[in-house]
Amino acid sequence: MQDSAGRDINVENLFSADRQNGHGVIMDLLRYWESLRAGRIAPVRSEIDPRMIKSALKHTFILELDPIGGIRFRLAGDKVCAVMGMELRGMPASTLIDIPDRQKFEQTLHSIVRSPEIIEYRLAAGRESRFEGSARMLLLPMQDADGKITRVLGGLSMRTQLFDPPLRFEVVEKMTTRIVACAGQKVPAGESGFAEAQAAFAPKQQTPAGSLSGTAIGADRRPVPVIPHLQIVSDNFGQTRR
Repeated sequence: MQDSAGRDINVENLFSADRQNGHGVIMDLLRYWESLRAGRIAPVRSEIDPRMIKSALKHTFILELDPIGGIRFRLAGDKVCAVMGMELRGMPASTLIDIPDRQKFEQTLHSIVRSPEIIEYRLAAGRESRFEGSARMLLLPMQDADGKITRVLGGLSMRTQLFDPPLRFEVVEKMTTRIVACAGQKVPAGESGFAEAQAAFAPKQQTPAGSLSGTAIGADRRPVPVIPHLQIVSDNFGQTRR
């Protein structure tokens, strides 16, 4: 992989400070996603195995593009649901974000679907939330079975467990890392609907501690051809995008 100056880099290096700053689950999730990506523009949703991300599972969520163009929670770990004090499956992805920042957040999610990129947010408590500490959110694109980017693998990490739900975050900083295919390789295009048949949202069922609420992640595993020769380009990583 190379940066915009053509120098070899490892995408994990861009996030290495998170482990030192108490957001290790962000690094664990990124490392797992990168191992599944294996040179492609993004891994496939069906390749996700919850057993491989035990350290981050409670902090993990999956978003999906719905038939009318919205982006909603498909799955959410226990810690993510605890932020709102409720099951998040079927809720808009922007539920976690304070109202003034929601429109830009939703625009970012649609940007990930249209043109795959890695997004990291540094977050703080919203105006009406009682929370002291910092939080990080990581958003990673995923393909569906037809090679379309219609999923987002996410992680949410907070440095404190003391808060009163519901908790909504304001965006302090947005950091973007573009994923670029080399010449001759096509980036999977986003779409306005689902490329694979989806089960209707079901009522909440009791799930084991540490699991993700919703449909099993690793179901219907399908072989996916590897597309080599991709590079990750840092897009002024670390600068504020408001």
